[in-house]
Amino acid sequence: GALASSFMWGRLVTSYWVWGRIADKYGRVLTLQVSLILSCLCSLGFGFATTFESALVWRGALGLSNALVGTTKTLASELTRRGDSNHDNVNTNNDNNTNAKGQVQERQAMSLIVGMRSWGYLLGPAIGGWLAEPIAQYCPKDDDTTTTTTNNDNTKRGWLCHSQILEDHPFLLPNLLVALLCAIAAIWTTLCITEPVTLPNEKPTRKQKPNHENEQLPLLAIVSDKSQNNNDSYSNDPDDCASSRPTQKPEGIRAIWSRSATRQHLWTHWITSFVVTMLDEGFPLFCLVPVASTISISGGGGGGGLGLNEAGIGTILSTAGLIFAALQYAVYIHVVDRIGLYPSIRRGCLWGLLPALLIPLSTFLLSKNPKSDDSSSLTWGAFWFLAVVLGGCKIMTCMFFTSLAVATNATVPRELRAQMNGLIVVGGSLSKGLGPLVVGALVSWAFSDRGIGTHADDTEYHQHGAGFAVFGTISLLGVLAWMFTWRLESSVANGE
Repeated sequence: GALASSFMWGRLVTSYWVWGRIADKYGRVLTLQVSLILSCLCSLGFGFATTFESALVWRGALGLSNALVGTTKTLASELTRRGDSNHDNVNTNNDNNTNAKGQVQERQAMSLIVGMRSWGYLLGPAIGGWLAEPIAQYCPKDDDTTTTTTNNDNTKRGWLCHSQILEDHPFLLPNLLVALLCAIAAIWTTLCITEPVTLPNEKPTRKQKPNHENEQLPLLAIVSDKSQNNNDSYSNDPDDCASSRPTQKPEGIRAIWSRSATRQHLWTHWITSFVVTMLDEGFPLFCLVPVASTISISGGGGGGGLGLNEAGIGTILSTAGLIFAALQYAVYIHVVDRIGLYPSIRRGCLWGLLPALLIPLSTFLLSKNPKSDDSSSLTWGAFWFLAVVLGGCKIMTCMFFTSLAVATNATVPRELRAQMNGLIVVGGSLSKGLGPLVVGALVSWAFSDRGIGTHADDTEYHQHGAGFAVFGTISLLGVLAWMFTWRLESSVANGE
């Protein structure tokens, strides 16, 4: 837990205050290159760590050096819409304009980014498990054999079992793979990605075109025209603000937070991230709670869960992840093309969190007579019910976050976009840090003898109420987050 949280705290510190500002001032490509190189080095340091303290330091440094989430979302928006005339605007009417192609590609790219991260979450733990502690996993112990080991036997065991480095650093191999992938990504970024925006210290190339209208005018007319332009520089229009003189526009977080539409998009993202984290962290806790029928009422313990072990929970989550990875992209593209950007935000939020109320129904599908006391009572019906519900929730919440990322990017000018995405990561990290604490306290109370899970006169069916209390609370918070989404489109339309 401490190792995982150190990464999140490190990312929280640098996402906006370091990487967001660097990306807006020196470029998105340079930011990715530096972040990938530092991540490569920190992964090697983490793999060679020999004490918990050193591992904690390297893991925190890995979070400090991580600028991938915010920067890739910024690049996805700018690379796909680099040639659009209304790059800083978002279309809410099903893309019926001349720049529809760029906007559609932006949504597709953002959806692919989220989908690839999900594949990483699905495959990463499995690959890491195969590579971690290779000597303990794949090499027989000497004291397990009754005969003397010969030279021929040592040869058959291979170099892996005789590697002193792997014996001293059992988690080196997965971190070597991470470092290699970071190095490949850094090279790929250098060779294949060009900077999509004009940097502050560069000459304008695309959006700011040279003014040829004054070439034949007298000098006095040119000066008069420039003076008039300077007097008009205090426009409320976002595009005018983006092209005004640097000394006359707010900078950094003040410029981002001064935009009402941006604030509402950010708050919606952070609140929903908190609720989604509660769902993601609350489900495993619910699975670990013993089933109602195995609890002694007089003993004062809580019941009403699924009574699964870590392996059973992992199987359900892996199946739900496969459903999500297989259907997420196709569902997102189809829904957004049919109903538009902001309706997909509203529906993704509602139908990504409201079905959480169905999860406790799985307790009624459990086997009443397990084969043994330590065997699982989970039936195939309960298994597929949970996998489908969780996979569907993940698909819809992914739709919400993808569309919201596209919409939020359009609420700020390009020179503030990387900082804004860094601010999203900061709030998201806080939400992911608070979510487990809140849902952990909720589950502990609901399934304890002080909650509603078990009392002296409880029946088995009354114990199921604890699960509905937990996931009903999550669903209720999801409805509240959904209510926030209804003001997003109007805030953009009104130019707030």
